[in-house]
Amino acid sequence: MACTKFWQGFSLLCAVWFASGCGAVQQQLISVTVSPQSAVVAAGQAAHFTANVAGDMSGVVWSVNRVVGGSAAVGTIDVTGNYAAPMTT
Repeated sequence: MACTKFWQGFSLLCAVWFASGCGAVQQQLISVTVSPQSAVVAAGQAAHFTANVAGDMSGVVWSVNRVVGGSAAVGTIDVTGNYAAPMTT
């Protein structure tokens, strides 16, 4: 079974997988649904997010502005999806 091209950006990666024996690896699709999709959270307030992951059992890593767990400047989010906005913005 040859690799299939799911997205144009993955074509080179697929070619590398194929060259290294990708034909024997079965790919699976992973989908993630986050709820709510967005939220307006006032300074010092909190919000809770949930993630439903299908096709992967490794779990979710939460981040804020691409920082895992967030930071004091942009707010923090814990492993259960509890987001705490910074005290000031």
